Amino acid sequence: LFFKPYDKIIEDYGIINGNKDTLETLNEDDVIAYIKKPYSYSILVNNRYAIQKIIPDLEIIRPTIEEIMLFYAKGVNKTC
Repeated sequence: LFFKPYDKIIEDYGIINGNKDTLETLNEDDVIAYIKKPYSYSILVNNRYAIQKIIPDLEIIRPTIEEIMLFYAKGVNKTC
Protein backbone atom coordinates (compact mmCIF):
# COMPACT_ATOMS: atom_id res chain seq x y z
CA LEU A 1 0.00 0.00 0.00
CA PHE A 2 2.45 2.66 1.10
CA PHE A 3 4.89 1.77 -1.65
CA LYS A 4 2.58 3.65 -4.00
CA PRO A 5 2.66 7.43 -4.35
CA TYR A 6 0.18 9.30 -2.15
CA ASP A 7 -1.70 10.73 -5.15
CA LYS A 8 -2.13 7.28 -6.70
CA ILE A 9 -3.53 5.85 -3.46
CA ILE A 10 -6.00 8.70 -2.99
CA GLU A 11 -7.04 8.56 -6.65
CA ASP A 12 -7.55 4.79 -6.94
CA TYR A 13 -8.96 3.80 -3.55
CA GLY A 14 -12.55 4.34 -2.50
CA ILE A 15 -14.99 3.66 0.31
CA ILE A 16 -18.41 2.18 -0.34
CA ASN A 17 -21.08 2.22 2.35
CA GLY A 18 -23.54 -0.56 1.70
CA ASN A 19 -24.98 -3.81 2.95
CA LYS A 20 -23.85 -7.44 2.80
CA ASP A 21 -25.30 -7.77 -0.72
CA THR A 22 -23.13 -4.86 -1.86
CA LEU A 23 -20.04 -6.57 -0.44
CA GLU A 24 -20.92 -9.87 -2.12
CA THR A 25 -21.58 -8.14 -5.46
CA LEU A 26 -18.07 -6.71 -5.65
CA ASN A 27 -15.20 -8.61 -7.22
CA GLU A 28 -13.02 -10.09 -4.47
CA ASP A 29 -9.90 -8.65 -6.13
CA ASP A 30 -11.29 -5.11 -5.79
CA VAL A 31 -12.05 -5.36 -2.06
CA ILE A 32 -9.11 -4.57 0.21
CA ALA A 33 -10.93 -4.69 3.55
CA TYR A 34 -14.30 -4.05 5.12
CA ILE A 35 -15.66 -2.96 8.47
CA LYS A 36 -18.96 -4.45 9.60
CA LYS A 37 -21.19 -1.98 11.41
CA PRO A 38 -24.48 -2.76 13.20
CA TYR A 39 -26.64 -2.17 10.12
CA SER A 40 -24.20 -1.75 7.23
CA TYR A 41 -20.73 -2.37 5.86
CA SER A 42 -17.96 0.09 4.97
CA ILE A 43 -15.88 -1.38 2.17
CA LEU A 44 -12.43 -0.20 1.06
CA VAL A 45 -11.84 -0.86 -2.64
CA ASN A 46 -8.72 -0.40 -4.71
CA ASN A 47 -10.16 0.40 -8.13
CA ARG A 48 -13.02 2.83 -7.69
CA TYR A 49 -13.24 4.00 -11.31
CA ALA A 50 -13.58 0.47 -12.70
CA ILE A 51 -16.24 -0.35 -10.11
CA GLN A 52 -18.08 2.89 -10.90
CA LYS A 53 -18.22 1.90 -14.58
CA ILE A 54 -19.71 -1.50 -13.74
CA ILE A 55 -22.13 -0.22 -11.08
CA PRO A 56 -22.84 3.44 -11.96
CA ASP A 57 -25.44 3.99 -9.20
CA LEU A 58 -22.98 3.04 -6.46
CA GLU A 59 -21.64 5.97 -4.44
CA ILE A 60 -17.90 5.63 -3.89
CA ILE A 61 -16.24 8.14 -1.57
CA ARG A 62 -12.62 9.23 -1.92
CA PRO A 63 -10.87 8.23 1.34
CA THR A 64 -8.30 10.05 3.40
CA ILE A 65 -5.05 8.35 4.40
CA GLU A 66 -6.41 8.14 7.96
CA GLU A 67 -9.50 6.26 6.75
CA ILE A 68 -7.36 3.85 4.73
CA MET A 69 -5.18 3.19 7.78
CA LEU A 70 -8.30 2.54 9.86
CA PHE A 71 -9.39 -0.17 7.41
CA TYR A 72 -5.97 -1.81 7.60
CA ALA A 73 -5.95 -1.63 11.41
CA LYS A 74 -9.57 -2.51 12.26
CA GLY A 75 -11.13 -3.95 9.13
CA VAL A 76 -11.42 -7.51 7.91
CA ASN A 77 -8.53 -7.73 5.47
CA LYS A 78 -9.55 -9.50 2.25
CA THR A 79 -6.03 -9.62 0.80
CA CYS A 80 -4.68 -12.19 3.30
